[in-house]
Amino acid sequence: MKILMLLFFILGLLTSQNLFAQFAKRKVGETYSEAKFRSFGKNYKKKNLKTSAENTKVELANIDFKSVPNYETLENINKLYLKLRDMKPMKDPEFEKKSRRLSWMYPDDGCFARAALMVKSFEKWKLPLPKKLFIFGNLKVQTDFNPRGEVRWWYHVVPTVRAGKDVYVIDPSIENTRPLTIKEWTLRQVPEIKNARFSLCHSLAYSPSSKCLTKPSTNPNDRAIKDQITYLKLERKRLKSLDFNVDDLLGEQPPWK
Repeated sequence: MKILMLLFFILGLLTSQNLFAQFAKRKVGETYSEAKFRSFGKNYKKKNLKTSAENTKVELANIDFKSVPNYETLENINKLYLKLRDMKPMKDPEFEKKSRRLSWMYPDDGCFARAALMVKSFEKWKLPLPKKLFIFGNLKVQTDFNPRGEVRWWYHVVPTVRAGKDVYVIDPSIENTRPLTIKEWTLRQVPEIKNARFSLCHSLAYSPSSKCLTKPSTNPNDRAIKDQITYLKLERKRLKSLDFNVDDLLGEQPPWK
């Protein structure tokens, strides 16, 4: 009984820190609302705080991007983008002597982990921390790395920075050659900007149930590493199933070379 009570206590503690990742994947034929409730589970109302990323979503026109760190020029952001895209912060879960990039070639899910690990690199490099931008809706993106040629999400999250008044997202899972403007990024996912809602959140907000503007008491980086390992395995499996040269793509011949 004591062990059971301890497990419930730990579960409650984790929930209170908003460290549970809500899977972003939306099934074929599933609506945004259906995917959201499936992802949150039966305790949606309890977990979903009024200040969460999902509950504070608004139209894009109502987002104030002044708090996004200013990197001055697009050239600076391009350099940052390339550094983040090409970094290899993870050990390959199947070949420990090899290092891996983040799971850009498994776009089905895992954006929360990739975004968190990018923020971790900002911290490591002592750079101004980005804001996290969440997008919500019936999202759909064309890709070469899914057998259907597309992936569907009910939300997606990325780090965002700006050059003066121009705001950019860093998202190699959608565009693996350059940063995208907010408008470009949105229109890769929905037919019209009005079809999506957005939340601009603290750099450590992890998933839709995370408090949007408040720094969490527990840094999500450890959770992100564990989640990313799962998606690295799925990435390798996916590339193999699509008959790509897996070692080349995961090694020194990625698709953007």
